[in-house]
Amino acid sequence: MCENIALIKAVHENMSISEANTLAVEMLSMIGLQKIAYKRVENCSKDELLLVMFIRALMTKEKSVILKLPSEIIGGLFHIENILKDMRKVNTSKEIFVCDLVSSKAYYKECECHIEESN
Repeated sequence: MCENIALIKAVHENMSISEANTLAVEMLSMIGLQKIAYKRVENCSKDELLLVMFIRALMTKEKSVILKLPSEIIGGLFHIENILKDMRKVNTSKEIFVCDLVSSKAYYKECECHIEESN
């Protein structure tokens, strides 16, 4: 997983692979996921994969992160609040936008990020 995350910094900012891997492991450690740093996709849960995708998005120069239908990635929204809390732990400056179906809005009642309704 850390190589997947580190690739963004290595390719787009010419950061050394070693330095980018260290940064990726540090970010995973911030949310207690250092144990998956060297695992492959098939050995991670859907929640872990969503968080890796999010950390990877944080590595870009974009000012915001858009999560489109996270329920399709993780197979449900029962743990979305915990996932969003972890995202806030590693997110230092980007705005998070969640695009989901109106029928899913109830799962985001405690959400501190923007929710854009789409049908």
